[in-house]
Amino acid sequence: MCVDEKTYKNLIILVMKFLEEENCKESLQALERESKIFFNMNYFGETIINGDWEKAEKYLSAFTKPDDNTFSRKLFFELQKQKYCEALLRYKL
Repeated sequence: MCVDEKTYKNLIILVMKFLEEENCKESLQALERESKIFFNMNYFGETIINGDWEKAEKYLSAFTKPDDNTFSRKLFFELQKQKYCEALLRYKL
């Protein structure tokens, strides 16, 4: 079956809405990462607020790499810096 790019994106978004309505969070996040069509800023923000740096970095890395541009490099640097600071705090306690 041959599907144009716009139809493909619309189908992916429709599946994403379905997964969200059915509360299939892991499947939704996997589809977001693999399709690279939709970056869920709310999910990314929640992972950062919760201090889940590994999960945030993994999600971000599905959409961009540190070498892609200056903003990506800065964002990855900040994630690494937070992980390092938290490791230091755990070590000191």
